Amino acid sequence: MKLYEVADVTEKLILSLGATMGLRKKEIIGLKVEDIQGMKLVIRGKGTGPNGKVEIKDITELVGRDLDAYLEHRNRILDRYGDRSRGHLFINEFRNRIGRPLSDRSLCTIIDRLVEKSGVSFSPHCLRRFYCTTMSDAGLDLDTIRRMMRHSSVETTLRCYLYADPRKMKTAIDSVNGAFSAISC
Repeated sequence: MKLYEVADVTEKLILSLGATMGLRKKEIIGLKVEDIQGMKLVIRGKGTGPNGKVEIKDITELVGRDLDAYLEHRNRILDRYGDRSRGHLFINEFRNRIGRPLSDRSLCTIIDRLVEKSGVSFSPHCLRRFYCTTMSDAGLDLDTIRRMMRHSSVETTLRCYLYADPRKMKTAIDSVNGAFSAISC
């Protein structure tokens, strides 16, 4: 919440795409305007072939709001500086690169700036982990989480995203203590 509160329009959309749709860094910067199809988003992910895996996901309410605000912002920039985006959704807003597609390096600069403003350290991968953990906390089954994360293997979901959560480990210890509290030595 603290990140979102201090974020500008571009940062908000990056946050919401990662935290409420689970997009990877490369998927975020690879988005094109044509990938927005009503309330659906075409995601070109990891995998084999020229485009990797392609999936169409529903746009969350937060992403929808942030997307509307960002598109207005984007259009103002392109109207003023010219459109050199080659259709990419995210455009660079820095110096001589204004209007060009957002690069990996520029995304890192945006994140570094947001970390500095908020005092909260995070990465795009942290947003994706938040997305996965939120689904797990809501009680979704592991196969559904795997599919939502766009993993081919449940082992990837477990190994990289749902490993020993300190909150759950504390709950486990408290449960064991509670179960054996009646036993006296």
